[in-house]
Amino acid sequence: MPDSLFDAHYKRLEHPEALHAAFLDGSTKLADSVSDLKGTAQVKAWILHKLEQEFLKCTIEDKRVDDQLYRAEAARLMRDLLRRDDWITQPLVDVITLWSKVAQIEPIPADTVAVTFGRLFEAKAWLARVGDIALSDTGRPLVPVFEQSIADPAFSAQVISAFVQRIAELRTQIQIDALCFVEKEAGPIGLITAISNLVIGTGLPATIYREGYWSKRAQFTCYEPKTSDRMLIVYDLNVTGNGLRNVADRLYHRFGCQVSGAIVLMGYNKERQVIEFDSHQATVSAFEWYDDTLRRQVDQIRQTGTRETGQIRMLDDQPGAESLPERFGGETSPSTEEKEVDLPPNSSRFMHPPRNDAADFVYPYPLLTLFGVSIVALALGVVGSFTFRDVGLGALMVGSLLFLLSTECARYYQNRNKLTERGAGANVPIGRRRR
Repeated sequence: MPDSLFDAHYKRLEHPEALHAAFLDGSTKLADSVSDLKGTAQVKAWILHKLEQEFLKCTIEDKRVDDQLYRAEAARLMRDLLRRDDWITQPLVDVITLWSKVAQIEPIPADTVAVTFGRLFEAKAWLARVGDIALSDTGRPLVPVFEQSIADPAFSAQVISAFVQRIAELRTQIQIDALCFVEKEAGPIGLITAISNLVIGTGLPATIYREGYWSKRAQFTCYEPKTSDRMLIVYDLNVTGNGLRNVADRLYHRFGCQVSGAIVLMGYNKERQVIEFDSHQATVSAFEWYDDTLRRQVDQIRQTGTRETGQIRMLDDQPGAESLPERFGGETSPSTEEKEVDLPPNSSRFMHPPRNDAADFVYPYPLLTLFGVSIVALALGVVGSFTFRDVGLGALMVGSLLFLLSTECARYYQNRNKLTERGAGANVPIGRRRR
């Protein structure tokens, strides 16, 4: 199989005009075969895959370059490596063999839990039963993985709502002209999965920093910061602060702009709340600091086997997040209760009705979709709504159009209409309780 794999790739590289297609297809096939190969063949497949990927990262699509002058030479060099084995040394074999073993280690036993952040919202995390989950500096038994929450309908809306609200609060304290997300080279995907939601919700443009790119022109994409801009880094975890520091320094040296702050889902050590950059310093806003509140609860769960503490609960097989206001006895976070924050017009799209009575808690509902076209009911004006509880569906009348949605959401709009008629209004900040 190795000979046929390399021979087939060699033949495709005999046509340099189709180099990109050969690299894209061949690189994928090489990567798929790595775990099944051994010794020299495994090393060759792995290294050739990496080399072709690096070439593609510098050339195709959004890089906007014409590499015609280099394609024939690139094809010749790769054919030479495919044909020969003398460049594969024993130290390389030893390293790749070890890496292969590491890649096949079974994950340590861990439970999926829901963690309450700042008495505002819940997000998913892994809780190791024994040992620690590796992080950049050491290991911790509790690690939130942001994309697990953002991909779960029971959690995503409340997480996005909290980030939109917190960014709005930060804008009253520091200058923020744009957001900066990070396309990580390793580890979880992180906050970049929420980029479109947060751009719409905050009304701020966003740039993406792409780790691991050789080309400086390819390290940043989307919005191009101006020298006068003050950036807010949006990230998942603050462990050592090095990830945030690296982004801020790259922004400063490339565009001359400064980072005014960072927002993360969780930080581990509050002593790293202030990050020193090359040109300045900034404060990290975290919804929770692990050492402050969560460490003791994690220890309690691991030592006693309890399934729930004040902020951590084991998730059963059935989906669905508990209503936080109900969980906290109808009370909301004091900081949220007292603050009136002006949110951008679009932010209401990502705030959802609560799971208790919508007449008691009022949240704008997210986008409704009909045949793939997003319709914002709040912008069009709701005429009437009806619920069909037996089938779990509701009907929402918007002008002359009829929309089907969940019973819960239809009931929310019924109650919202009643509140509006009473003059109660609909633009209530997230989490504020009707008195």
